[in-house]
Amino acid sequence: MELKFVLDMFYLNKTKKLRVITQSLFFILPLFSYSQVVQDITFSTGSKAKDVNNLLPIISYQLKDYSSQKVLFSFYKSGANNKVEKKVEIEIGKTSFNQQSIKTIWNRDTLKVFKNFYGEYGIATSLLYDSVNHVKYFFETYVFHDSTSTVINLYSVKNNTEKDSLIFYKILANRKLLLFPFIHDSKVITFTSSGNAQSFIGHIEKFDFQGNLILQRIIDYNNLDVSKDFSIHNYWNPKLHPLVDSLFTIETTYGGYFMVTLNIKTLNTVNRIGINQQIGAYLANTYRYAGANSYGFHIDSTGVEMGGYVSMLNANNSFDNQFFTCKIAWDSTLISFHEYGDTLIDERAYAFVKQDSIKYLVGASPRNTNDPYATEYRKVVLYRISPSQVDTISLYGNKNHIAENLIVDDSGDVFIASSYSNAWSNDSIYLVVTKIPHQIFLSIAEQKISRKIELYPNPTSGILNSIDFKFGNHVLIYNIKGQLVLQSTISNEGVFDAKALKAGTYFIQVRNVANSKATLFIKTE
Repeated sequence: MELKFVLDMFYLNKTKKLRVITQSLFFILPLFSYSQVVQDITFSTGSKAKDVNNLLPIISYQLKDYSSQKVLFSFYKSGANNKVEKKVEIEIGKTSFNQQSIKTIWNRDTLKVFKNFYGEYGIATSLLYDSVNHVKYFFETYVFHDSTSTVINLYSVKNNTEKDSLIFYKILANRKLLLFPFIHDSKVITFTSSGNAQSFIGHIEKFDFQGNLILQRIIDYNNLDVSKDFSIHNYWNPKLHPLVDSLFTIETTYGGYFMVTLNIKTLNTVNRIGINQQIGAYLANTYRYAGANSYGFHIDSTGVEMGGYVSMLNANNSFDNQFFTCKIAWDSTLISFHEYGDTLIDERAYAFVKQDSIKYLVGASPRNTNDPYATEYRKVVLYRISPSQVDTISLYGNKNHIAENLIVDDSGDVFIASSYSNAWSNDSIYLVVTKIPHQIFLSIAEQKISRKIELYPNPTSGILNSIDFKFGNHVLIYNIKGQLVLQSTISNEGVFDAKALKAGTYFIQVRNVANSKATLFIKTE
């Protein structure tokens, strides 16, 4: 049995003008099959967003496409006083979408590390891969308490993901690690900084497994050569260049948002592709552009495509954050630029993926504060952008969700990892992995996009009004997973009482003898 209806993915509010791209969506949601139903799994981190000791937790998680049958989800779990105790890894079956196993891949040692208002400073772990020798390594780092030295440990791996024997150990005096190392042909390339705000130095260094320094590159922030250097404050995600195996890329996100390509042998910059001053000036004049944050890069032979959120000046001359994508050619000329969303609501995307010709962006709406765990109701918003149309799916809305991880597997299924807190009660932090099956997107393309029911107010705390609520019409309400949660008959024309629903995002379908209409609405507390 299938339930077919058209969903308007943006609520109507006559006081706001929406930038229309494609703002409605067709779903086919089977009542007895998970093949076309959004599913999710929630995990407790043991962390509190606001701790009495002013020690904020380390909320770090990673979603990986492990195989055609599984995704891996790893995250830190905290104990007393928000101190990190261990890192766990969970196998989730793609088809059944259930937790198949859980194991601890890293335990905290007795070492003391810095702690301040922003959290425990100096703990990080990750699984690294040497693509030349096809070997996995487990990396961990500590910054000791009462010390400015950074310790880097590299271990062999057992059971595919767990820390085993120590094979590389290095203490870097007066250094701060800026991102995870890059392993290439049994060599370790590190990215660290030294100095202070007045004299900030970036170090890119290559070591052998015995800890011997082979090669070093210094980047002086006070004497930056913009033709070859790049931001040394924030960069991440070093990986082998997908087109040229003698190069590797990193992504920088401070004062530019570039993908930087380096020569593996010399560590010299080959190119840096991003929104440079010339492109920024053009976008400012054409789109009222005021800056961008990129959270993913896709490389092909024609250039670099990126996505994230962009700051724009709206009609009221105030800043407004929107989702965006752009593509820049290898000669640093702009190929394309697109923005998406409501011009009067701050919306921020934190993950971008491109698969074949289709682009995916996921983020939070609204996001009016930099506090990730503020008392702000946020939706997880996914954009699926094909050459012919733009589709949008909005999830949740009854918590302060922020989505930061995005996977699109070979079948086209989408997996999203997000976090939220009980900001309105005990501040406990939870992580959510959500699956959106590809059949939902296929059904979108089958139908004509159209707006059906006009509801107000939307969001609502209880009462919905619509001219489509005719006496005797049947009303069915489904949650975001496609489950029927309420059905009724209109007895008071033009009005429907939704007070019985919990806070969240719902689909409402109105049926009469002749036809059926549907749309999306948000129920608040």
